[in-house]
Amino acid sequence: MRLTRLDADGTAAMATAIFQGVLPEAVIHDVFVRSDGIPLHVEEFLAIATNPAATNRALTDTLADAVLARAQVLSPAARALAGAASVIGRSFDLDLLTAITDGTPDDTDAACANSTTASSSSPAATIRRTTSATP
Repeated sequence: MRLTRLDADGTAAMATAIFQGVLPEAVIHDVFVRSDGIPLHVEEFLAIATNPAATNRALTDTLADAVLARAQVLSPAARALAGAASVIGRSFDLDLLTAITDGTPDDTDAACANSTTASSSSPAATIRRTTSATP
């Protein structure tokens, strides 16, 4: 599916749909300008602007800064896990991720839970466990 760029009204509608509330018009305008209406970029900018765990919820100037700001609210273990996962691909086996990070299944589960809890938006990757962590 090809997504087209959003206009200002589309950006506002996406913000309302994702966060189930109305954000100040100035925030939506700034998100629209910085994201150039690209839906994934809109989501990244909105995530940091609306994340209560963030120490500085001001919009960043660049997409890279928005992604880095979101990572800063993660635990060190979750940041390490996200770094490892980022090079695997969109869909991967959780056991592979556990092996790459030299952690236990419980460590990986806890870091994934922290990543999901700290994120205002849904995870982009599909993660699956193919083997049971317990007998």
